[in-house]
Amino acid sequence: MNKKEFIDELCKRLRKTPADEAERTVNYYSEAIDDRIEDGMTEEEAVAALGSIDDIVREVIGQSAADEKGETADNRETEIKRVRKNYVVDPAGVNTVNVTETNGSVELAKSPDGRIHFRVTEDKNLSYSVRKEKGVVIIRKETRRIGFAALGISFPIDLGMTESRIKVELPDNFAPFIDVKTGSGDISGTVGAAQGLFAGTGSGDISLKGVASGKTTLTSASGDVEVLDLTTNEAEISTVSGDLSMKRCAAESMKLKTVSGGISGKEIYADKKLIVNTVSGDIDINMESPLELGSFESTSGDISLSLYGCESDYSVSAKSITGKVGAPNGNESAGRAIRVRTASGDIDVFCEV
Repeated sequence: MNKKEFIDELCKRLRKTPADEAERTVNYYSEAIDDRIEDGMTEEEAVAALGSIDDIVREVIGQSAADEKGETADNRETEIKRVRKNYVVDPAGVNTVNVTETNGSVELAKSPDGRIHFRVTEDKNLSYSVRKEKGVVIIRKETRRIGFAALGISFPIDLGMTESRIKVELPDNFAPFIDVKTGSGDISGTVGAAQGLFAGTGSGDISLKGVASGKTTLTSASGDVEVLDLTTNEAEISTVSGDLSMKRCAAESMKLKTVSGGISGKEIYADKKLIVNTVSGDIDINMESPLELGSFESTSGDISLSLYGCESDYSVSAKSITGKVGAPNGNESAGRAIRVRTASGDIDVFCEV
């Protein structure tokens, strides 16, 4: 879409908003396109960098509704000054993408044009910096410093207290190490190829799909973790108080751990080693490939395990202190050792091809 098409569509969509608001919005985005063209973008790239017209219109209509409800001029001014920005980076020479978001969320997606994009929304209290150095691209939320001149002291403070989000778009055929951290926000989206992947959050959820990584580490303190279509050499996935669920995930070795959540895995391929541990949650794992070494342990939860192959392929040791145990008879001569333990839960282990 070129500039004229964009402006025409925006004008059409803003017909029912107050005239002064529509005019201010159109002028702002017209200037934004011109600024990006001056920075070296093509007209089409400059338009694409503004984001969706649907999102722009929703924001303007929402602000008009707020005006009708009598919000203060200060609040209106803050909203008007919110600006969508797209930081664009050439992936040449980049081996690591590092994203840190303190109190917002991070979404991973595919790039539309073979370049790295960081799409954010900024205002007078919220801004980001992007820099590229020694093969590493880093995006950070800027902190402001406040101080007391008379005392000669200052300290950093995060003034962007409104909910924020970073959308990271990575090109196909680009496999950097991806390092994503949030304090309280979710981490979600489609990852694609990566040399390695680390995603960690304090109190947010992690929901990722389409991961093809050398090593994958996902960790949340109090959120759920969900992974779909993972291919990796080694996976370490953990959460303290959330649930962990996986589907169509393959690795040479996996370590899955929760404290108070359940662990479920459907269509799991772990050829060499699978270690699963939870304190108070249930374990439900369905294997789609033979497993050389497996350990499944819960303190108070039930364990259901479907192994791929015949009973004679495995040496199964299953024990529960107070629960019921259903498992194949141990074949001590089998090379594939499976250990299953729970204190007060039931155990059900079976084999199928």
